Amino acid sequence: MSDKIEITVKVNGENVPLFTLSDETIAKIKVQEKPICKEGWHIHPNGGGLVQDTAFVDPSVFVGKDARVSGKARVYGNARVYDTAHVYGDARVSGNAEVYGDARVYDGYIH
Repeated sequence: MSDKIEITVKVNGENVPLFTLSDETIAKIKVQEKPICKEGWHIHPNGGGLVQDTAFVDPSVFVGKDARVSGKARVYGNARVYDTAHVYGDARVSGNAEVYGDARVYDGYIH
């Protein structure tokens, strides 16, 4: 199965080929895709959640795609932050702690 894509335009009711993207070009485009997020934030590699640049999250921590860690928060160890949970302020989450659902953790410690 080929990943070639043909781009066409309709002229007088007929599709007319404009150009074709080759497999090589498509591969280059896919490699260059990057998630878009607000300035000052980045996507955490383990889970795809948002982490503000001012916060710290260990690579071992799971931050789900709909979760956020911001402010001066620190998340360590095997902790998990997921669903629409938000860890912020001066919060510290560590060990095997799980923050999930609509939970909000701020200015405290969870182990």
